[in-house]
Amino acid sequence: ALKTGTTTGWTQMTMMLMGEPYRSDINLRKAILYAVNAENAAIYYGMTEPVLSKDMFASAIMRDYSGTVEMPSYDPEVAKQYLAASNYNGETLEINVTSLYEQVAVSVGYDLESIGIKTVINVVDMNTWVSKIFDGTVGITTSPLGGSYGCLEEMLLTFAGQGYYGSLG
Repeated sequence: ALKTGTTTGWTQMTMMLMGEPYRSDINLRKAILYAVNAENAAIYYGMTEPVLSKDMFASAIMRDYSGTVEMPSYDPEVAKQYLAASNYNGETLEINVTSLYEQVAVSVGYDLESIGIKTVINVVDMNTWVSKIFDGTVGITTSPLGGSYGCLEEMLLTFAGQGYYGSLG
């Protein structure tokens, strides 16, 4: 006999900033965080009714941490303030994505350009993207996070070791 069931799930699109200059410049990271209009990015991605996360930690995975950290929201004026306080010197920042997330990258790139951050979008194949993730050279990228992990421990195992966050030092 085959039994099926339905449970609630979640997936969120996350933006990751890896390597330099992000690792050493919290103001640049915050400028990017506040500069990105997540609702527009979701619409560019093809979602007709996006629901923006207000919680950094989803209860399905993070259990007791859910509700402890509020997600900052789009505010280009705050983004400009953080950018002015950052060490950003006008260099072009790379956004590396697979073709599936190219439209998200276009939206993010536009938002960053609008506060004065130069960007270039590189659409790469999945093998290149994964290599860049594990060696820490992906720069700015997007990826879904959520539904594929059964528990917090499973998610953490993905990011443990020499690769991924280990490459950040």
